[in-house]
Amino acid sequence: MHIRDEDDAESAHRDGVPLFLLESSTVTAMGCPMRFPPQLVVARSIQPAVESPFRQIGFISEAATLNPRVEDVAVALLDLDPVIARVLLERNKDAVRPDYLLKRVLTENKERLASWVRFFDLADSLPRVGKSIPAENLAREFGKNLPAGTIP
Repeated sequence: MHIRDEDDAESAHRDGVPLFLLESSTVTAMGCPMRFPPQLVVARSIQPAVESPFRQIGFISEAATLNPRVEDVAVALLDLDPVIARVLLERNKDAVRPDYLLKRVLTENKERLASWVRFFDLADSLPRVGKSIPAENLAREFGKNLPAGTIP
């Protein structure tokens, strides 16, 4: 399967192919203004069959690629920018389900990165693996780069 551009990715996703394009506009709309090249989040079950110029982030969970939630976007962002992943969760705290966040981190084997940026502050059942950013340092990041205007 060839995913050459954004349109191909959106079309495949609409057709039920377990992948989604993670774009700056999505992350910005979720409260974290930033720019990065689009990343293709692909279920590992089909990853060998996907050819694309986009960097691929493999997910074990097909369901998470078919219907990504804020927790799924944050887990995908761990590979790109762990601090932004945590800021995204903080800015969408009301939508975060701790049990689902725990499940997603464990399923994708991201415990170390999630611990580094203190996902356990939102999902206290998450195991703590390795060192973590001090809470006060992370709190400074929450105040930076705040979105302007109304988020749709």
